[in-house]
Amino acid sequence: MASEKLMLTLASCQVFFLWGVAGNLELLLYTHQTVSKVFQDWPVLEQRYNPQESSNVAKTMSPKVLSRTITKTLVKSRSFSSQAEESENCDIKLVFRTTSIIPLAEERKYNDPGAVHLFYIQAVHNVIKSNYPCSEETAVKLGGVQLQLTVGDRNTQVHKAGYLVESLRSYIPGHLIGKKRPEEWELLLFKEHDKHKGKDNHALKLNYLELVRQWAHYGCTFFKAQNVTQKDQHFFQQDFEGKVRIGVNENGVHIIEPNKLKIVTYPWEIVVDWQSQKQTFFLEVEDEDRKQEKSVLNIKLPFGKSKKSTNEGILFQG
Repeated sequence: MASEKLMLTLASCQVFFLWGVAGNLELLLYTHQTVSKVFQDWPVLEQRYNPQESSNVAKTMSPKVLSRTITKTLVKSRSFSSQAEESENCDIKLVFRTTSIIPLAEERKYNDPGAVHLFYIQAVHNVIKSNYPCSEETAVKLGGVQLQLTVGDRNTQVHKAGYLVESLRSYIPGHLIGKKRPEEWELLLFKEHDKHKGKDNHALKLNYLELVRQWAHYGCTFFKAQNVTQKDQHFFQQDFEGKVRIGVNENGVHIIEPNKLKIVTYPWEIVVDWQSQKQTFFLEVEDEDRKQEKSVLNIKLPFGKSKKSTNEGILFQG
């Protein structure tokens, strides 16, 4: 039903899935699950997959509210975000999007308008939420395309000074918003917007995607984390401090610190080993510069006990 409403082709609809999303938990829904059962059983699912956080989700929802929630959220696209307003929102939503296991080469095959639109709005979300951190120049370029697609050709009588003041955060990524005054961002966006007058919407979405698909971390599923390694425990300076994002896609594992525009990628081909406990994931990778040595990425979940290792590494909590 979702594919039909969104005008996806028979081929492209195969790469999109329904997800249940609430708070910090996202679950891909299987074909045997009914929507009403997912809403009803969400506290049980949350206890199974996310036990460290107590559920604030209502155990039941009236059919009227359920229907309205589905209608409003089916066409929205979302990835994991560290934004406080999202993590605190425990209303159950249904989201229609891809997974990170789809190779980029496969994604590029689907150029029908319905599929391209879903890829586009997912990319916009990740850019704006700083999951895909970029430079100011790139942010303005992407924002100009987005503005043309949102409001159409610029009308100087309407789209003038002050027009974007309330909606600026919808066009400029969170990690950059404070680097310029609102009026400066607005002027830059308007100049970029003017370049796209009269352009085809479908072509613009493809142009936007071509820009972001160049990044190795495009298409990631993201998780919040925090570096809790003490610098004095190791002989080298740590690459990351404080809050980061961990992204996982077909290319590997990516550690992203948006405020410093710092991204470190661990490709799958250098992964030596991984192990897991109930609340800990331990990844061991080969050092690319010194092939005989190993470095370690240790991802620690809340209340979990990290695995001890004699190798050097980075400890993340989140």
